[in-house]
Amino acid sequence: MRKNTKLNVVALLWIFASEANQPAPKQKTANLFLNRFKIKPYFAILLLCLTTDVQLFGQDNKGNIVKQGIHIGEQVPEVIFKNLHGYKDDNGKVVTTAKLSSFRGKFLILDFWASWCSPCVAMFPKMDSLQSVFKTKVQFISVTYQSENEVLPLLEKLNKTRGKPSSVPHLYAEKELTKLFPHAYLPHYVWINEHGTVVAITDAKAINAKEINQLLANKNYKLKEKRDYKVAYDQQVPLFYNGNGGDGSTELYHTMLSSYVDGIGCGLIITPPAIGKQGFSKILVKNLALMNLFATAIGAGKKFYSNGKILIETKDSLIVDPIKMGENWRPYVWSYEMKLPADSQSDGYQLMYADLSRLFNKYTVKLEKRLVTCYALKKIGGQTIQPSTSEKKLVENGPNGLQLKKSNLNLFINALEVYYFYNSVIPIVNLTDYPENVDIAINAPLSDVLSMNSDLQKYGLEFVKGKFEVDMIVFKDAKN
Repeated sequence: MRKNTKLNVVALLWIFASEANQPAPKQKTANLFLNRFKIKPYFAILLLCLTTDVQLFGQDNKGNIVKQGIHIGEQVPEVIFKNLHGYKDDNGKVVTTAKLSSFRGKFLILDFWASWCSPCVAMFPKMDSLQSVFKTKVQFISVTYQSENEVLPLLEKLNKTRGKPSSVPHLYAEKELTKLFPHAYLPHYVWINEHGTVVAITDAKAINAKEINQLLANKNYKLKEKRDYKVAYDQQVPLFYNGNGGDGSTELYHTMLSSYVDGIGCGLIITPPAIGKQGFSKILVKNLALMNLFATAIGAGKKFYSNGKILIETKDSLIVDPIKMGENWRPYVWSYEMKLPADSQSDGYQLMYADLSRLFNKYTVKLEKRLVTCYALKKIGGQTIQPSTSEKKLVENGPNGLQLKKSNLNLFINALEVYYFYNSVIPIVNLTDYPENVDIAINAPLSDVLSMNSDLQKYGLEFVKGKFEVDMIVFKDAKN
């Protein structure tokens, strides 16, 4: 026996054993109005999905973007507001320009928003009400990077619907505040006290009378800080591909199909599931024919289907079985991967079969009973198969022999098919119907079925060549 055969068998045993924040874009987008503006909710959500993928800040940013600006406890430098709309100064005069310092002596809450952000727009009535309640103690200012032409039509329609202008002024086409207070998701709120110091950075949940009163009464009161985590992400590139959108550590489930991949070899790698669960936690098929992908799924980790147990009854049989294509086989092999959640109760092999059936729906692939010529392992009449007396399972195999302890006969057939009869035209099958584990030692060439009979007969077993009805995987062209 060769020393490396145990490792091969180990691999074989594995085989068979509420207020949602919205991302802030930097590009200009069309205004989205609420239901009252004749846009249905589901359509608005669709547009949000289409327009909120672009980051406001460079895609090199990682971690909490909020921390890249002015922190809580830091003083805000002087800023001149140049594009105010709907603001009156302390003298009641409508002005379009004001300094940040002119708001000293009152709490200033900056509301970063955009016209496409429906949760932002939904907050306007609430802020308007709070502004009326707190009057000169608190000043809300809504801030957007968007231009006058983008936001004023929306504000005018909102005012018309309310029947009166909003008490909250708006600052449009504002870039400097956005740089001072970077964020990735809207709405975004920055709370600045009467001395010009940032005391809170929150989401919309903190915008209520209770929290505002708490902060006005207690300078040490802490609001829950908003954190906006953002990583480099290109929507044109698959998620997690080359670090796109993260390192993939949060991934729970995926499937992937690829054409021939150069440099990774070919074969099958199966990661066992958690103890007590069936199937696999991850499976990778590398550069194998379509018939082998389906054979893996149908075998479900319990039965191995060699090429001799696959019938191809399609017009393009060479595509299903590219071995006959000679040197041109590469365009007709596939790589497939599936990863399941750790707590998944699903049978991965059933999911894989359903997945392949959808992807290659020009075929129907099913198990059928067929009468075929094969080598059948059968019990010798009048003899009794002895159950195993070994304490530990053992499978050791080499080209000229095999030792099997405390293992069932299906594993014996699988081992022969995997290593010695993978491409055999005549399949080998187990027709003993013997469920118990056995101990078997064979000292004969394992590539010659009939030569093993002299050793098998000692255990009441033998291979018989003939026509038998067995399970075959059958490929057919799907009917339109």
